[in-house]
Amino acid sequence: MNVSLDPRLFVAFLLATTRCAAWLTVSPPFQGAVPGKVRAGLALALGLIATPSLAKHPDLPVGDTGALLGSLVYQAAIGLALGVLVNILFQAVMAAGSAIDNFAGLTSAAIYDPTTKAAAAPMGRLYQILGLLVLFATGGHLLLIGGLIRTFDAAPIGGFRFDRMAELVTRDVGQFLLATLQIAAPLLGALFVTELLLGLASRAAPQLNILVVGFSVKGIVMIMLAAAAFPLVVYAVPQLTANALDAMWALVR
Repeated sequence: MNVSLDPRLFVAFLLATTRCAAWLTVSPPFQGAVPGKVRAGLALALGLIATPSLAKHPDLPVGDTGALLGSLVYQAAIGLALGVLVNILFQAVMAAGSAIDNFAGLTSAAIYDPTTKAAAAPMGRLYQILGLLVLFATGGHLLLIGGLIRTFDAAPIGGFRFDRMAELVTRDVGQFLLATLQIAAPLLGALFVTELLLGLASRAAPQLNILVVGFSVKGIVMIMLAAAAFPLVVYAVPQLTANALDAMWALVR
């Protein structure tokens, strides 16, 4: 039994799968806790989707092994760069929760986070889970995958704007800091005022054990206002998704 394989389709499939696999390795919500076999299967599926359009490109390195290896490295670099831009923005949700943990004194209660493979305090982990839920509920993960597929139209073999990477990372970091402050601002403001009131109370009643009382008071304030602050995550995640799509497109156009 003879099996014929179109070399152009095979090379296009390898290149497309390499970019998709590199992107899935670092881009939320697919990196971290998502099993490697699932990411590999998704990369193959996305590679199949992008193969027909990529196979039409006239500069495919079909008969040159050296050029093919160079193209594979190039595609991996594009995928990693696109994933890093997305990852920076979506870390804002967890960073907002971590900032609340620092103000509330909950950093000592850090637990292992399988998504980031590092220790995460309770509010940071809670905000991250809420952000992922909002992302999936709003279909943001599908928009991100669609944005990745569209990069093959703008930059199939070349066209990757290395000169814009530093500019886009700087812009992403600015948006990351702004989103972090916007998400955490209500709780951070309330905890800051609580800290000031506790300081005044310690002056008025020096015999008061401010460490024990302060931890309980800040915990109560955080729990009371957390429900009012959570809707900010619902508002921020679609904005972060739109910013991530803009950054991905700006890198390849």
